[in-house]
Amino acid sequence: MTLTLVRAPNVLDPICFPVRSIEAHKREGRGFYVGNPGDKTGISLRTVSHEETVALLDSIRSEARNRFYGAFPTAPELIHPMPDFNSLVSDPVLQIALRFRWTEADKDYQAGAYLSTIIMLGSILEAVLLSIAKDRRAVAGRATSAPKVRSKVPQVEDWKLADLINVARECGWMGGAGKDFAPVLRDYRNYIHPNKQAEDNPTFNVELADTCWAVLKLIHTGLS
Repeated sequence: MTLTLVRAPNVLDPICFPVRSIEAHKREGRGFYVGNPGDKTGISLRTVSHEETVALLDSIRSEARNRFYGAFPTAPELIHPMPDFNSLVSDPVLQIALRFRWTEADKDYQAGAYLSTIIMLGSILEAVLLSIAKDRRAVAGRATSAPKVRSKVPQVEDWKLADLINVARECGWMGGAGKDFAPVLRDYRNYIHPNKQAEDNPTFNVELADTCWAVLKLIHTGLS
């Protein structure tokens, strides 16, 4: 990086100084003059203070950082407001993961990646229901809709999304319209498997993604 300066006060030929050269001048006790916006910047015939020279170098670095980071596009704002995951799951690490996934789903939606959006939304639903089932493990295990393997209920961590939905509906953890539409999101979330996608050949478009967003919001609203 270089800084273009004009000699002062009576030499008008512009010259360029690399930032490292300014650092060397600082070590040698030589100083610089920085004028007001619109003024020409030049080498002063006087030696300015160490603090002034350091301030100049800091301003150069600050401008460099601003230009560097300004070259990257800023993340778009969320179209879909994020729910309060703190009230839905008890694990703080999982809360962070869910907020990340909600943001990723929103980014996918804005980019037109609707299959990715739907799969991400299904993963959020599964994580929330599994968290609730783990916190209420005893009640979940007694539900008549709980899955059974050789007449025994497996650990909730081994349940499928369909099992989590059925138990949540039976136990009253999922109320309102969300309980009726949860299987819809589950079915579309299963397109995470390429073979299923190849068999059904569905169309993933904005209307379908909007439906899945609406279903997940209904479920979150009805969870208790």
